[in-house]
Amino acid sequence: MQTLIVAVLVLWASLYAAWTLMPAPWRRALLRRAQHHFPGLARRVPAAEGGCGGCGGSCGPGPGKKPAGVAQPIQLHLPRRR
Repeated sequence: MQTLIVAVLVLWASLYAAWTLMPAPWRRALLRRAQHHFPGLARRVPAAEGGCGGCGGSCGPGPGKKPAGVAQPIQLHLPRRR
């Protein structure tokens, strides 16, 4: 029984990692194909719509953000010594 539980967890983790690391066009194609067999799947699976990684197009510069070509300073926050 314990082996079965471990096998299911490893399988689930492998599928999750593959889905997360998969390119967005592949995820969209798989979702489109799966929706024919499972219509309610689109509500449960995070959509890979818009943008490069499915975040809804929030990758572009927004209010208070500088464009990608502008140099930005790096700030290091070191932990305090006790």
